[in-house]
Amino acid sequence: MDLKLGNINHGELEVKNNDLVLMNDANMEIIQMIALMLQIKAGELEFDTNYGLDWAYWETGNKDLVEENIRNKILYYFKEVNKINSITSEFVTKEKRKLKVFISLDINNQTYEKSLEV
Repeated sequence: MDLKLGNINHGELEVKNNDLVLMNDANMEIIQMIALMLQIKAGELEFDTNYGLDWAYWETGNKDLVEENIRNKILYYFKEVNKINSITSEFVTKEKRKLKVFISLDINNQTYEKSLEV
């Protein structure tokens, strides 16, 4: 199969019914901003020391505290999020420095899911 992509800088590619479709959805930008926030440690940015995840919770190894921190940050910084359906996580390494996160949330009454490693 040949696939040629032009200059695509808006939207997200998704496979639906064995077809490649460009999802040009304004809410996808919010999902991408949430994913970016989860990559940042609190205190790394000069202009806002609270943006990003508080890694002190990670050091405890308590997944419930980490998931609560993620939930609180999303609801505080992203007013477009109507409801968080679920957040699940698991530590990838023994040192608890990598985390797999799965988030299901409603933005403007549409459900979105994102899985990422932070």
